[in-house]
Parts: sequence; structure tokens; C-alpha cells
Amino acid sequence: MKKLIQLFLIAMSAYPCMAQDFPSMEDSRRLWSEGPLTWNDFQVRHLPPSVEDKSDLDWMVNVETEPVRKGNVRFFYRSVNLSVDRLLSWYDPDRADDVTLRYHQLEFDIAEIICRQYQNALNAGNRNRPDYDYFQRQLDSRYEALEQETGKGTDTAVIAQYEKRTALELSATGINEPAPPSIEKNTFGVGLFIGYEHQQLFGPVSESIGPFECFNAGLDLYSGKLSFDFGISVGGGGKVMTDGFHFDSKNSYSWEKGKDCRGGAVCLNLGYLVLDRQYWKLTPFAGIGTQFFNQKTGLTDEKNNNEITSEIKALRLAAGVMTDWKIRQWISNTDTTDFFLRLTASCSYGSFSTLGNVWAFNIGLACGFEAWSLNLKRQAL
Repeated sequence: MKKLIQLFLIAMSAYPCMAQDFPSMEDSRRLWSEGPLTWNDFQVRHLPPSVEDKSDLDWMVNVETEPVRKGNVRFFYRSVNLSVDRLLSWYDPDRADDVTLRYHQLEFDIAEIICRQYQNALNAGNRNRPDYDYFQRQLDSRYEALEQETGKGTDTAVIAQYEKRTALELSATGINEPAPPSIEKNTFGVGLFIGYEHQQLFGPVSESIGPFECFNAGLDLYSGKLSFDFGISVGGGGKVMTDGFHFDSKNSYSWEKGKDCRGGAVCLNLGYLVLDRQYWKLTPFAGIGTQFFNQKTGLTDEKNNNEITSEIKALRLAAGVMTDWKIRQWISNTDTTDFFLRLTASCSYGSFSTLGNVWAFNIGLACGFEAWSLNLKRQAL
């Protein structure tokens, strides 16, 4: 029991230490945007005369990935921030002076200019990452020129000239707003949709059966600009309006006037993406499938003891256009997902052995989503 009490007291005495905030990288760095450098941003070191250097500025580039929304598009962008490392920057107060600090401020400002240029390259929305090595080499070149032309920060006249030029360049190098990444949909994609379709029949059959109000659903497969759409529509066409509409010889059943009928279609469409914008896209298509009408007979299948349904089928050809309004688009590092409302308009044709040619105008409204895998080239910062 005594040992348990001792362990409890030790644990409780350690608790306040655990609750304290420990120093972090944020405490040891100061952003360029927080103002000019001061000697407080440097560690004090007293060095012997044999050491040639009298100070050193150490800075770092911090890159944070953040979500951003532009219109209906949400995506990640990389935010570039320049800061001084207060733990690794130092000066000897016996030899460094205000001119030395001005020289380090020039180093810091030139690094900020290059960071802004790199940030703008990232924000341009290009599919491939900008080459960071190019910006690093550009910075090395400018540092080398600064060091050579100012005599490592000893020529005050040249430093003053650099300060004027650098101030003008900083004011002229603004940061552009991040743009959504440009995407070429040349990879594989898959989508689902669900909605409503109205099928308006034409020709003699329309005198017997009204328009069909259908539930519509399907699956989309994409490969580049090509789309493969498998869909099904099922709904009611109201009551049969004429006698002798159809005789089912297989079941010895004549369709009854005033009795409900149902119908729909199963289709496989091939489409081609002709326009793809931020808010909408347009895809003409053509397809083949099956169109059907059916009516319950009231007869019983003696084998299965189920009610027999009389059905008429025919090969169906269709052509039309799909217009998707993109409600929301989410772009990640590896894929993009679109949520959309889809308006579909098409004409279809079916040749029935007993009904003859049946034409229809079809219009539908559906909601759905599609996801694409992307091959975005990524480079390390």
C-alpha cells in the first residue's frame, strides 16, 4: 500500500510538467512578413579573431498544404512561407554593426522574392509542379552576386543601391491567387447517377399508351473523353386507352383497356466529351438496348404460383446529349470527384413485331457523382 501511495505522489508531481507547453519550431522562427530583422533575431556569439565570419543568417522555407475553394472547385494548394531561424542565426556584437544587419536583410528580402516567384508558379494551377531546383539555383546566383558586389556586406554604397532595387522588386512581385489545378481527363473514371426520366411516345402506339414517368439510374465508366453509360429506366405509362392493343399468344392474354401498364428501357450508350468547363460539360451519345412494355394479366403461373405478366420487347436505338452542371468539384493529389446535376435529352426508336415502329422523346434529370484517378507529377520542394 505504501508503494502505491508513493507511485501516486510521483505521478501527481509529474503532471504539472506534462501540462506545460514545450518549445516548438514556431517559437524559434519569425516570418518575413512580421517585419525587418533585428539583432534580437540572432544568437550572440563572441568569437576569436581567427574566425573570419562575424555573423550568419539562417532562414527556412516552410511549405504547408491547405484547402482552398474557388467557385465550385475545392482543391489543395501549397503555401510557401519564409522565416528566419533564431536558433541558427548568430552574430558577434564586437564586430557586427548596422551595415551587417542591412546586408542580412538584403539576403532575407532576396529569398522572399524567390519564394514569391515560386509561390506564383505553384498558384498558376499547372498540372505539373514547378521545378524547385531552378528557383534554388536562381537564389544561389543572386546570393553569390550580392556577396561579390558588396564585398561580403562591407561596401555601404553598393548595399544602398541593392536596397533600392530590392525594395522596388518586392513591391512589384505580388502573390497571385491560387488557381484550380488544370486537369486533362485522360485516365480512368467511374460514376453513378439516379433520377427521373420522362418518355414521350409518338406514332400509333401513343394512342393506346400514355407517356412513361420513370425512375432512372445507371453507371458511368470513363476513359479519357470517351464515356460508357449503362442505365435502366422503369416506370408507369398509365392505363391502356384502347381495346385490342396487344394479344399475347404465349399466355393467351389480350391486353385490357383501362388497366395499368408499365415499361421502360435498358441501354448501353457510348458518349464523347466535347466540352468540359469548370461548371458544366457536354457529352453527345448514341446507344443500343432494349425497350419493353408490360401489363399484369391476373392469371396465375401454376408452376410457381405467381401472377403472370405479359411483356413486349424490342431492340432500342437512341441518340442524344448529356449536360452536367457541376455542383461541387474536389481535387486531391491523386484524384478528382465531381458532384453534378445531369440533364439528358434523347430520341429513341424501337421496332416491335406486334406494335410496329415506336418513337420516343426522352428527357431526364438526375444527380450523381464521378471520380477520376489522376497522374499528377509531383516534385519534392
